[in-house]
Amino acid sequence: MSGNGKWYTDIAEAMTGRMLAYLQAGALSRSVHFEEDIRNALENRGFEVHRVDWTTAAEHGWESAFPPAADVGPGKVFLLWKPESIADRRDFEEILRQSRPKGQAAIAAGARLIVVSARPKLSFPEPDGSSIIADCSRLRPISVDADRLQSMHTGLEPSAAERIVGFADGTVALSEYYLQLEVAKLSGNEKRRQAGQFLHAILSQAVDELGVGILALLDHLVLGCDTLDLPEEDLAAHQIAALESANLLRVNDLDRTVHLFAEPWRAEVKDCLAVALRSVVSPPPEWELLARKTFTFERRARKLVMEMLIELHGKDWRHALGERGAKAFGLARMDTNMSASSLDDIYTPLDWFLLEDLLDLAAEISAEHGSIRGVRAGDWARLRSQVIPIRNRVAHVRLPLETDGTTMRSALLILDARTRAFESTRDSSINSPAAAHH
Repeated sequence: MSGNGKWYTDIAEAMTGRMLAYLQAGALSRSVHFEEDIRNALENRGFEVHRVDWTTAAEHGWESAFPPAADVGPGKVFLLWKPESIADRRDFEEILRQSRPKGQAAIAAGARLIVVSARPKLSFPEPDGSSIIADCSRLRPISVDADRLQSMHTGLEPSAAERIVGFADGTVALSEYYLQLEVAKLSGNEKRRQAGQFLHAILSQAVDELGVGILALLDHLVLGCDTLDLPEEDLAAHQIAALESANLLRVNDLDRTVHLFAEPWRAEVKDCLAVALRSVVSPPPEWELLARKTFTFERRARKLVMEMLIELHGKDWRHALGERGAKAFGLARMDTNMSASSLDDIYTPLDWFLLEDLLDLAAEISAEHGSIRGVRAGDWARLRSQVIPIRNRVAHVRLPLETDGTTMRSALLILDARTRAFESTRDSSINSPAAAHH
């Protein structure tokens, strides 16, 4: 069944007042005949529609992808179709950069452009010089209501239309499928079976299209914290935009509460989310950068603690490790073939400390002696609360949160700033006239 454009009348209406827009057409937003339906909607508003393929631009340049200049003008709408189709190319950022002059020239000639993608807008990089995607405003999805369903299928009972809207949560893909089932000559059990199968398939696709960054966010919120309803300010604007455009989030305008996933299919989305997370087997660039930062942080913390222990206790520094030392000795014996009979036989026992034990030890030493090279007890406590969850995500090869990189960068800056200030103060004290006279 084709909606003959009625599924996307809101998109066509919005484009009467815009020259450049981004349509995140995720799985829940796409009708069966998606391209045909969106074309029909725009044509019904009086636009002449042309498709511009990113694959053509990648292979032959933007001049070849767009129609001749004589055919670019007022009343024309160009659908820049699926940039994700070339996103894995090494020269993708250059192609993005080159898109802007040609796109702006088309707009200057009076044409309108819609970038159409299954992915969130911010999943695409913003190269130096920007790109046509970065310039786009967002087309917000409009929920399909009962009136629209009844206009698309005369004779549909109002109660049936309301029921479909309730289960579909106003999404195009589910509304269209449930409408087909409503009028199909099938038993109730068969309709339920088919509806369940389609729901699972479409939600799996919708989650897969979100990208690693949003998947990591949902992993943390939904699977890690069991949080589906939260204050709007707890999410970044671009995260809300990505999930709202995917029809996986609603914002309550009265109390500004964010609701993840529609009530009828919350449990189903959780299952699909878990499957999507299991399917990520290649590390994203963010994870690799984060792994390097956590390595540097933990090694620097060990070095600082080790130097302080030797300064305080000399050759007997291992005796100051207490129960934590015994725990580290047990871990070392368990994970290696060393023949050590006691902690004294282990050259680098701090290498076997869990990071939380290492930072707790650092805080205790700092509390007793003022600081470790300028890093005070309060600093170590804050670093513990910030870094341990990130280090665990890296250690268990889980997807990093968007803020993890910034947090680790800040943690390293704290160590660097505190130790630099300490060394500078100590050097000034040593080189002062009073010290020299003494």
